[in-house]
Amino acid sequence: MKRLLYLNLALLLALSLAVGCKSTPIPKLTKSDAPTSDQSLYAKVPASMKADVKEAEFDLKSAKADVNTARKKVEIAELKKERSMLQKKYSDYELQVAEAHQMGAEVKVDLKQWEAIDAAGLGDKETNIKTIANLKSKQLKIEQTKIQAKASLDTTTVKIKKLSKKIGSLESKLSK
Repeated sequence: MKRLLYLNLALLLALSLAVGCKSTPIPKLTKSDAPTSDQSLYAKVPASMKADVKEAEFDLKSAKADVNTARKKVEIAELKKERSMLQKKYSDYELQVAEAHQMGAEVKVDLKQWEAIDAAGLGDKETNIKTIANLKSKQLKIEQTKIQAKASLDTTTVKIKKLSKKIGSLESKLSK
């Protein structure tokens, strides 16, 4: 029994350590974490002993340039992601326009059939008039949907062009 208790206790301890390690975030270093040298003391160092420092300063400058380049690449990637999302929206709006066009054509066929039925004097006149009116109303709603989708297409096109221009500008600056 004691053995089982010790085994469970060890298992519980190992589990709590494992969970604690995974949930603890890795700290990011900031400039204030690193100790800085005393500039007044460094000024007294002979020039012949400053070669390593000059090399380290050059490495620092290079590292800063690398960080700056990486940040620009991240910004470009985020803009490309946004442009891609807009292009998907554009495709969705194109689909809406196409579906509205199809529905409009179907309603137009029905409307023309009912108008022909009414003109031939067939069917109940009152039912014919109501059906024709309902189909014309439906036709107008479909046209409204199509107009709104086309407007969304146009605004999305403008947004995509702006983003593409901005991405091109950032990429040309990055390649220089």
